[in-house]
Parts: sequence; C-alpha cells; structure tokens
Amino acid sequence: MPIAHKGMLQAAKAMACTAITLMDNPAFIEEAKKEWQEHLEGRSMFHSFLRMLLLQSFNKGLLIFE
Repeated sequence: MPIAHKGMLQAAKAMACTAITLMDNPAFIEEAKKEWQEHLEGRSMFHSFLRMLLLQSFNKGLLIFE
C-alpha cells in the first residue's frame, strides 16, 4: 500500500474518532463555537480569513508595497 494511502487512512480514522468524541460531548462543540466567536471579534468569517491570509503573506515576504 502506498505511503500516501496509509496517511489518508490515518487521517480518516482521526477525523472519525474526533466526530465520535464530539457526538458524545456536545459541550466541546459549544466551547469551540464560543472560542471561534471570540476569535472573530465581531468580524465576518470571510474578513477573518482574509486578514489571516494577508498577515501570513506579509510575514513570508510575499507582499511588497511600492
């Protein structure tokens, strides 16, 4: 079995275990929602994603302002 296939199977197993854990503990989901809302700080999800993308690009030197 190719190594990429083994890695994909391990990732699928990890996601399945996470899903089962979340179904058994709905409080984890509520806590994650609360943390995400705090992260957004009143902005939309798109704005938060765009901000993160721009910051990463800037930090890597990909953005040059002339």
